[in-house]
Amino acid sequence: YGGAYLDMTTLMFKSLDGIWDSELKRVEERGGRNRVFVPTVLELGERLIEDDYDEHDDDSLRIDSNPEQEEEGAQQEQQIEAVTTTTTTSHQSSSNNAVGLVTNSVILSPQPNNPILLKFLERILQYSENSASTAQELKSRPEFSRVLPYMTNYSQKLGILGKDGTLLYSAHLWIFTDLVIFDKEMEAGKYLVDLPALRWTYDFIILPHMLDKFDDEEALGSSVGASSSPSSCDLTSIDSSPSPSCDVESSSTASTSIHDQLQNERIHTWNAWHILKRAIIKIITFREFDDPNLANYFVQDVVMFKTSTDGGTIQNQMKFEDFLNMKSTMGRLYRTAMAGTGMNATLEGARPFGYGALEACSFEFDDCW
Repeated sequence: YGGAYLDMTTLMFKSLDGIWDSELKRVEERGGRNRVFVPTVLELGERLIEDDYDEHDDDSLRIDSNPEQEEEGAQQEQQIEAVTTTTTTSHQSSSNNAVGLVTNSVILSPQPNNPILLKFLERILQYSENSASTAQELKSRPEFSRVLPYMTNYSQKLGILGKDGTLLYSAHLWIFTDLVIFDKEMEAGKYLVDLPALRWTYDFIILPHMLDKFDDEEALGSSVGASSSPSSCDLTSIDSSPSPSCDVESSSTASTSIHDQLQNERIHTWNAWHILKRAIIKIITFREFDDPNLANYFVQDVVMFKTSTDGGTIQNQMKFEDFLNMKSTMGRLYRTAMAGTGMNATLEGARPFGYGALEACSFEFDDCW
């Protein structure tokens, strides 16, 4: 039996039992090798492969970093600064040439001794014994040579992730990304699932995103929150735990196509305005105001988020009990996580990802494996 690696400050709204049960039943179909589930936290375009994999070594894989793509990224940032309600793009790949920055904030492995994770651990230990002391040194190291073009050519997208100090801090993410995207022998894409970041990762990204979605639906006249359907119920009551009669399935509306489903919930820039300033402004809504409909809408869609503090720019350090006692939407979220929702996490918006990945062919893409 494997396990779930999460930060100790992660707030969970849905159970992982459904994913675990489904995966363990299908291990034999995959030759005894189980899948591993991790999010990517930034879309970085596509890797251009000249011909067939079998005809080229890893060194022959070229990076698609043409000027038009960079110009498109710059234009996208300008649009984001003007209108910050969108976090998706019309260009997204679910195949093995997609490139995204892989994170270790969430790692789900239904069985132990996953070969991808063992290789990742080996490479992390090797690097940690002789880690780079400056960003310039890091960029000159051979273990980062295949991801170096993404560190240097995508500054618009990387934003705060591209700063020297952040590059050093996130070296392990680039090592993980190199393993998943470029390791021909590992073929991680055959067994790795990319979880949608905007349902599985950080509070300072997920909270503003969900508030925008909620406001958009209200502006369109949609009924959202606790009264969104006859089978829904108040999962975030201040005075009581969720009722056993609650509909435990997610109320998220399925997209009209597989392509659309795989476009959702991914991050396309870490521009300082888009990430930090939006977080500072929009988290206030969750902390200072009490909206049960917003809280219900949130927990129906989000699986978990990692709570974060940064000394006061976004959030101050607080005790868990202080969050529980908040008479606000944020307090409702903490109380709901504490009481449990009875809902199972799904693979909505997830995709096969990495070297050797196949195109998704169904909503949960089980038939693709």
